[in-house]
Amino acid sequence: AHLAEAWYCCAACALKLGGKEEEALADLRRVVAIDPEHYQAWATLGGLFGQLRQPREALCAFREACRLRGEKHELWKSSAALAADLSMYSEAIFRGRRALETGGAPDPVLAAVLADAVVKDTRAADMTGARRLLPQLRTLLGLYTAAQPGAAQHWQTALYVERKCGGPAEAAPLLLGHLAALRASTEWTKDAAALDAVSEAAAQLVEARLDSGCEPGELKRLGATVDELVHAAAERLAATAGSEGLRMVQARLRRHLEDLD
Repeated sequence: AHLAEAWYCCAACALKLGGKEEEALADLRRVVAIDPEHYQAWATLGGLFGQLRQPREALCAFREACRLRGEKHELWKSSAALAADLSMYSEAIFRGRRALETGGAPDPVLAAVLADAVVKDTRAADMTGARRLLPQLRTLLGLYTAAQPGAAQHWQTALYVERKCGGPAEAAPLLLGHLAALRASTEWTKDAAALDAVSEAAAQLVEARLDSGCEPGELKRLGATVDELVHAAAERLAATAGSEGLRMVQARLRRHLEDLD
């Protein structure tokens, strides 16, 4: 153990000095040969292999680090990103979920890569189409939106997937979550660009609800939400395109409710 630590210290010094990556790599290999349970050496190897543009070796090293210290969400996150880059999408989803379960934050970059692969049915490393992973991806994105409901980018990614792979029933709750996230995370009552995004999200939500033929009670609740948006936007941004868009949505919804009465 002492010899392994000595070589690990040598590797750490080589990395700090810079320009001695190959020397550090040799030292770290000595460490794991002497002590295969040295998780820090495996994790450092993973990072170093990544710097040297050797993703397969990096992933193998991080797999060992995760096996030894499965409570470290940073290790799961790093290995998930590597698996996605190597088109190992199933493993990437699994590792992304483990990162979240061990206390890590959702990774929007990972989500975007996986969503694109599933939507385009990209061929994975095992020669299967990524579309087969749609159920697992939906679960991961659901965990992401639950963990950070105010992060609009998670809802946007989930909506992208459902618009391409699902249907109105799957997209409807995501539209509502996306609108709520935009309201919570942006200064839409002060910023015209942010208001444009809120107005567009509200229009998409109303369109989806009208197309689905939902209950009048639900439409009335949605109407109340739109009324709130119009009123809040009018205080500072009444003359903007976003505010006008909201008023158009409001008028359309009112006409529909009147027709129902």
